[in-house]
Amino acid sequence: MSMDHKAYPFDHEGFSAELAPILRRALETGDVAPLVAFIEAHRDVVTDPYEGRPLPPDWQDRLKVRDAHEYGDYALTAYYRIRDERGLADVWQFVLEDVGNEVPGNAEELVLGTPFGPARNPFDPGKMGSFFRSAERAREDLAAVDAVIATRRYSTTLEDLARMLRRAVDAGRGLYVTF
Repeated sequence: MSMDHKAYPFDHEGFSAELAPILRRALETGDVAPLVAFIEAHRDVVTDPYEGRPLPPDWQDRLKVRDAHEYGDYALTAYYRIRDERGLADVWQFVLEDVGNEVPGNAEELVLGTPFGPARNPFDPGKMGSFFRSAERAREDLAAVDAVIATRRYSTTLEDLARMLRRAVDAGRGLYVTF
């Protein structure tokens, strides 16, 4: 199965202040009622995480698992727009390899970001990986990648990573990465 790297410019600051405590607690306890309440209170900005459309009145009928991951997937859309996806698609593993060889630091964090949630149950609605990066971290990561690009001795895949990071930085946002 192909794993496509999807990256969205993401309001990490808003997420951290508003949804993160609710989502973390739901991941820890399994109690999704506060997530449902968040979604209902933010219906003007929460969308279907697959199509980006506004939630219909019967949106919960479409859910299959009804756990913190699935409700969190919906709630998270308050902080990004589906149509803004600009990830590394199916070349992400090549980018990861090149970053590991050419850019100082943790290659996985540069390409993916960091997981969110309790260690025993990190947020992962698609069960293939879900990662976050603050706006500040996106700026730092872009600077590290740009420094390597400035040497003119780099793999062209680094340009893909720089473009992804630059979109977030130019928007003053972090990133949400998922597969």
